[in-house]
Amino acid sequence: MVLAFTNYRAVWLFQTALLLLFIQIQSSLDDSASRTNWNLAWETFPATIVQAQTIGDVTACVMDENECPTPVLAVGGMRSVTSCIVNDNGTLVDMSLMNRILSYDQNTGTVTCQAGVTLKSLHTWLLEEHNREISFSPEIGDASVGSLAVTTSKDSSVNGPGTFRSLITSLRYVSHNGTIVSLDRELDDEAFQVFLCSFGMLGIVVEVQIETREARQILTRVYARRGLSGADEAYEIMKIAREKADNVFVTVAPHEGVLVAEERYQDLSQRRFRSHILGFFKPLFISLIQRAKFYTIQHGHPFSDKSLDLRLHDLGILDTIGKQFMYFLEVDIVHYRSVFTNLYEPLTLQQERLDFTMYVYDIAENDETSQIEFIFKDTYNFAKEWHRKTGYAPKGFNIYFVNRSGNKPYGEFSGPPGVTFLMDPYENNPESIEWRTFVEALNVRQRNHRAKMSPTQSRFLTSADFQMPKELVHERFLTPHYAKFVVDS
Repeated sequence: MVLAFTNYRAVWLFQTALLLLFIQIQSSLDDSASRTNWNLAWETFPATIVQAQTIGDVTACVMDENECPTPVLAVGGMRSVTSCIVNDNGTLVDMSLMNRILSYDQNTGTVTCQAGVTLKSLHTWLLEEHNREISFSPEIGDASVGSLAVTTSKDSSVNGPGTFRSLITSLRYVSHNGTIVSLDRELDDEAFQVFLCSFGMLGIVVEVQIETREARQILTRVYARRGLSGADEAYEIMKIAREKADNVFVTVAPHEGVLVAEERYQDLSQRRFRSHILGFFKPLFISLIQRAKFYTIQHGHPFSDKSLDLRLHDLGILDTIGKQFMYFLEVDIVHYRSVFTNLYEPLTLQQERLDFTMYVYDIAENDETSQIEFIFKDTYNFAKEWHRKTGYAPKGFNIYFVNRSGNKPYGEFSGPPGVTFLMDPYENNPESIEWRTFVEALNVRQRNHRAKMSPTQSRFLTSADFQMPKELVHERFLTPHYAKFVVDS
């Protein structure tokens, strides 16, 4: 009788546990049928969408293959431009509600966040609550820290690494069997670095610990040049800017002969006298640059959104004050890094929408100047000649100089410490056939120049453009988008 009772009790406990697991999963299921990425270029129809609010929601999902069919894909702000968000008939785990900043350690200067915390909210909280910052501050503030931890990120940062992954000191993730795994950079750097290269194909990040530093303002000098004679003149402007500043961010439109530069300085004394006089207008200058960046990221073309208020659009106020003004005056702005990290609004198919692709050059230190010059001029001339022959050109190229840490074992930003050069052509219509034709031709050319590409930020890739070692994936998480790039280690 005792044995029978014990068996019955065990069965009852087991059934109760299964019921609780089922209830937990059902409570986190999302009734929405589909999800789209930010520029509406991709839509996915998963069998199950889980709106995770706790680590328990994530583990319950991963452990239940009936309610949550393979593959399981975690998403955050869905700010990628490729089909990496597509997981038809699989399971999509929406991490956006796991958005709490959990703690700040005054002794180590590290902050611990849930995976759904956005970059903008992290910047704002650190500055307002602790007068701290992180060196990584790109324009897209909607990106979540969990996604940034294991995917491609970039920023022309000042006095610090230009990738988010380089700031992570430890993390926790849910593995294929529902186990919560902790990784620490100091305790097991090899396993830590491998996981960060996985694009989420080894597990779902649930918490991230990030190193911070005391917040300090930087100086940004913004100016534009037009009527450029060609690649030589454009390169010379960029080269001089790099020699003067701690880092630069450049946008160039070869077919228009236009270049816009941001020189970024740590030393605030580099601010020029006339900028002190114009200091009264600082809020206006910041607002103008914020708006230019906003519309470039939101719509793929500064000051060009068709949905702008007609009065502003017809009067040309934004174009006149923003674009034309910058051709005649260099503006120095002293600001915190978070100022230009924007949040973005939902888009409609009727609006212009940013699309871009990314080419990465992890350049050896002793070859830096010659390689950058060759790649820049060759790409500039290719785009200009393409426009002459076809009448089409992308809206421009964003150019980054990213400080890399030297710890990454695979993919982009790998190799010894140094500078990585990036050129990102961008467009304001993801569905443009002309855009696709241009990028596919440029992919071949840049591959011949040993460019590295990313499955989350490079468009129209083939297996010749990107490979992913088998050790970076597990079948529970491996989606069709990534599966086509997997190769034997």
